[in-house]
Amino acid sequence: MKKGPKARSAGFTLLEVLVAVAVMGLAGAGALQLIVLSERGLSEARQRSFFVEEASRLRLDLLYGKVSDNGTSGDLSWETRSRNQPVLGDQWSVRYRILSVKSKLRSIELILP
Repeated sequence: MKKGPKARSAGFTLLEVLVAVAVMGLAGAGALQLIVLSERGLSEARQRSFFVEEASRLRLDLLYGKVSDNGTSGDLSWETRSRNQPVLGDQWSVRYRILSVKSKLRSIELILP
């Protein structure tokens, strides 16, 4: 049997294969970029969580009198400021301290009773 002029052999052309390889390459590059971005985000979240934990630990140490009101430890530095807030006009006042904790990249303020 003869094949007609419109008959086509089964398979892919070189152009189709090149397009498929290019699409797969772009998908792979996008996936790698997402992995790198998620690793950076996870690292940032871990560092932020560690900083907040250290600040909370420092707050408790200040409440129990284990550390001074101002100081440094490692890359953390802290200072406290006393405040007196009038309540209900000038009938009462609330006294509290503000704890400012700083590191190289972050800072946080906490209230101490």
